[in-house]
Amino acid sequence: MKKILYFFVFAFVISSCSKKTVEADPADQVLGTYKATSFTQTTNGIGLTYDLTSASLKDVVQITFDISKKSASVITINLTFAQKDATTGKTTTSKDSFDSVDLKSPASGVFEIYSGAAKLGTVGNGALTIEDNYSSTDSNGKAVQVKDTYIAKKQ
Repeated sequence: MKKILYFFVFAFVISSCSKKTVEADPADQVLGTYKATSFTQTTNGIGLTYDLTSASLKDVVQITFDISKKSASVITINLTFAQKDATTGKTTTSKDSFDSVDLKSPASGVFEIYSGAAKLGTVGNGALTIEDNYSSTDSNGKAVQVKDTYIAKKQ
């Protein structure tokens, strides 16, 4: 009787063990530093694109994004924009961040990123694309609509 009882206990323990593949949190899949390869600034529908990998710009303008995790599907994206002055050699750096960005709808390893209800871009498979829309003023004080588009690769 004891042998039968041991058999059932052993069978139960073995049957309840299974290998489960645990997929990493969406945030864990996109963490890291991304370096911009292209930057486009569009003002009132007129845009200018900069190839940041070109010989004339790669040492003058550097744009990087550092992605950190806040929760399983929420990240913070820190933007660093560094520009070297050709005459003085001095580098000016500005920083900005997109805090509490939501990762949604993975498609082939690429997540859509949202800031509130507004889609900010995509991230995944070693690539990051961000479109930042905002209002500003031109040199004459007139209101303008600006869209900055960044394309970056994971380092």
